Amino acid sequence: MTRTIRLAARQALLEQRSFWRSAEYALFTFAFPLMILLLIGLAFGAVPRADESLALAGGLVLGTVCFAALGLAISSVITSAESAGPVAYAIFLPIAIISGVFDPTFSGLPDWLSRLVAAFPVKALAEVLQNAYAARPFPAWDLVNLALWTAAGAAFAVWRFRWHS
Repeated sequence: MTRTIRLAARQALLEQRSFWRSAEYALFTFAFPLMILLLIGLAFGAVPRADESLALAGGLVLGTVCFAALGLAISSVITSAESAGPVAYAIFLPIAIISGVFDPTFSGLPDWLSRLVAAFPVKALAEVLQNAYAARPFPAWDLVNLALWTAAGAAFAVWRFRWHS
């Protein structure tokens, strides 16, 4: 087990070095989305409610783990490194747009599509995070939804990846 942990830590370190060496990749993958979120937050004076900060932190952690698991699951079926970005964006962006991530007031969807979108983790994460800013009921179902997608993504990734020693 220690060899496995040591190899995983070494691989994570190598991946981080590779990621941060490419300034453009790091900028557009990490810094650019943060800048956009900060600008939108400043433009619209968005401040989370103090009593919801624990739920906000929990939602961020669960969302990060969920999308990491789903990323691993998707990467197990992508055939080349060049197609990884386009495939991920082709899946994520349409769902994010109709989930109300970019415009929470967006409600022009047919009822059947709204129910379908509510089953995806993007909508669940958006609801959990929006709960910290607006007075809404506790998003228990959204947290369960994220946990289910996390388990499904992790199980699929474990099933698809082959470990060699």
